[in-house]
This record gives sequence, structure tokens and C-alpha cells, in this order.
Amino acid sequence: PHSPATWRTLAARHMFSAFTAADDSLEEMHQKALCYRMETACTTPSDETGTYAWRSLRTTPSELGVYGVGIQLYFQMLCFLAVLFSVLLVLALPALTCSLMGSFITDVPETAAANLFVKLLGKLTISNIGSCPHCFHSEEYQARNLTAGSGTSVREVAPWLGSLDALGQICVLAFATFMLWCWIPHAEKHQDEKFATAADFTVHVGNLPRRLQDGHENYEDELRRHFQKVLMSQGVGAEEAIPAEVTLVREYDGALYNFIEQGKYIKELEKHSNNRAHHEHQLTRSLEGVERKAHERLATKLRDQCDKLERMVLGFEEKLALHIELKDEERDVCGAFVMFKKEKFKAKVLRAYSRSHNVWSRATLPHKLRFQGRRIRVDQACEPSDLFWENLDFHQAKRSCNMCFTNLVALAIIVCTIMTLVFLRSIERPVDTSVPYSDTWVMSPSAGNHTCWHACGWQLYE
Repeated sequence: PHSPATWRTLAARHMFSAFTAADDSLEEMHQKALCYRMETACTTPSDETGTYAWRSLRTTPSELGVYGVGIQLYFQMLCFLAVLFSVLLVLALPALTCSLMGSFITDVPETAAANLFVKLLGKLTISNIGSCPHCFHSEEYQARNLTAGSGTSVREVAPWLGSLDALGQICVLAFATFMLWCWIPHAEKHQDEKFATAADFTVHVGNLPRRLQDGHENYEDELRRHFQKVLMSQGVGAEEAIPAEVTLVREYDGALYNFIEQGKYIKELEKHSNNRAHHEHQLTRSLEGVERKAHERLATKLRDQCDKLERMVLGFEEKLALHIELKDEERDVCGAFVMFKKEKFKAKVLRAYSRSHNVWSRATLPHKLRFQGRRIRVDQACEPSDLFWENLDFHQAKRSCNMCFTNLVALAIIVCTIMTLVFLRSIERPVDTSVPYSDTWVMSPSAGNHTCWHACGWQLYE
């Protein structure tokens, strides 16, 4: 006899098998899948034929907003980035031209002996600006000409090139500020006015008490009465102030995620079981030689995989067994979504809880806005399609631990990178480009003597 956990696993497996089974033929299922793909893709319906046609390339990003504000902002961002990079290219052309016209990379002995790739890469940077093939001192390097034979020095054009570079950085910062504070809120507002969704009437409530001391099973009713009182204090009638719907996010301690993962493993187990049955059926035939050995090897491999998947499915079943006896009304509450009857009621609630977004201002929240004495946080709810419900049932402590762990890993990577750069910098041997000091003798014929003279036989040493 099977254990209760095994029976539940078999029942779940039967449920998935019944869900995937269909009376239609393979060709009909394929046609239905194609129709569904065209219906949910970037297409426009045809009222005459009942078919769907692909949108043309002339479709504007605003028209794509019907698939979500994120899709619209993505294509608009691509257009804005094309304009931004074009402006940055124009601002960088003078510096790039001066770099290509210079010969400083080949003038310095230390870089003149480098390979072709390094020279080509250096010619595209400001390190190649200027020409000074016979410079020996730093003063001569700083006063070098822009190009060979040019009367313009690098000092004269450097402020202009630096100003253009600073202007490019200002353009990038201005673009980021414009997108963050102007365009994205404008697109969201336009999308919100054009399409009516559940998020237009809903708020997200956080920092709720996980359990009520009295009447925890009536948590939804208590929260509904609380927001009714808040709206009544804003001048709304008693009947209209009643929220249309209150949805609580219960504490499942990862059970939703485990159930979904169990379903994936069950479907994978079904696929491997069918493949194993196929190879075992082939072994019943009179096969010999290499073909029989191949089927035996695949059947053994699939049998091991099925055993492994069954153990994993039973492991998930043991985790889920801890939550079977617990009713939803008895679970702790992680958060809530409250939907109102009118959009202006939602705006009134958000305005009343405008100081609840951070810990410091939440401390001054009036007592009438607190729920069971708790300073709750009320925010604008996101779109229902953006919710990942499997992540909402995790305990706040576990979520905080995950965030701390992620931040510590990022900090460790940054520290290791800095230490590596410092270490590489410390072992780097500096290149001495200065000319060693020595006495120089300048010898020339006396004034008026234009005849050649010879220094043979002179002993010029100490």
C-alpha cells in the first residue's frame, strides 16, 4: 500500500495527465496552438475573416502600449538612445580627429615598439594627440604641436576638447534625469488614462500585523472596515466607502513555489517514463547487436532519471505536507491588496497615507490611519500581470536575509576588485622616460674661421 504522500503524488500526476490530455488530433491541436499564438502575439484582428495579421514596421511605440507600458517605454527608449548616441558621436568627433592626426604613440620609444593592435587602439584615444618626435623633457611634451609641422599646440585645443567631453557627460545625465522624472511618469500617466485596469482602483498595503490578537479569521472584514472609516473621514458616504474587494497575501513559507516546482518535475517524470516505456518495449522485440545494447543503455539511464525525479517529487511532497492541515484563515498575513469602487477613492486613500512611504515619516502617522495600532504602509498597486505571487508568501525575515546576502556578495566583489587593482598597481614597474643627466661639450670653430678642422688625436677625458 502507498503512503498518503505517495497517493497525493499519484493524484497530482493524474491531474497533470488529464490536463495535458485532449480528444483532438495532433493536427487540430497544432492549429489551435498556432491560432492562440497569433491571438496573443503582436497582431491586429481582422473583422471580416476572423484571422490575425502581423503589425507593420510603421507601428509607433504608442500603439504598442496596448501590450503594456513597459513595451512602449522599451521602444521609445531605443529611439531616444539612438538620438543620444548620435549627439555624443558629434561631440566626440573633434577629439577622435585630433587623435587620428597625432603621432605621439609612435614618437615615444616605449610605445613605438608595441604590436599593431596596441598602436591601433592607442590611435583612437587621446593618448595619441600631438606630435613630438624629438622631445626629451616633460616641458617639451606638454608644449608639443597638435600635428607634425603644425603651429597649433596641444595646450590650445585641450580646453575645447575637455569642454566637449564635459558637455557629453552633461547630455547623458540630462537624458537620464529626463527619462526618470519626466518621460516615464508621463508615459505611465498616459497609459493609465487610456486603459482602465484593476491597478487603477487598487492599493497595496504593507507593514500589516501578521496576526490579530482577536478575530484573526476575520482579518479581511477588519481591514475592509478600517479603510471604510478612512474614506468616511474624507467625506465619502458609508455605502460607497466600502471597498469592493480585499485580497490578503498569506504566509505559505514557500509552499506555492514548491507546488509549482513539483508540477514541473511531475511533467518531466511523465516524459521520461514514456521514453523509458518505449525503449523497454523495443527490448521485447527480437533485437540483437548494437541496436539492442543502445536500447538497454537508454532504458537504464531513463530508469535512473525516473528514480531521481520520483525522490525529488516525494521530497516536495514532504514539504507540502506541513501545510495541508493549516487553513488559509489561520495563516499569517504578509500584505494585502484593497480595491475601491471608484478611482477617486483610491486617490483619497493614497493622499491620506502619503507619509507612510518611509519609516521616519510613518512615525507621525495619525492614530485614525493606523490599523490595530500598527503604522501601515499604503502604496499604488502594480498591474496584476506584474505580480509574482510565488515571491509574496516568503517570510519577511527570509526576504531580508536574501537581500543582506546579495548586498554582502556585491560588496565582497567590489572589495576584491579594488584589492586586485591595487595589487597589480603595486607590482607594476614604472617606466623611466627621463633622459639621464650628463655634461655636454659644445665645440665649434672660432668666429671667421670657415675651414674644416679635425678632432683627431684629442684626448677629451679625465
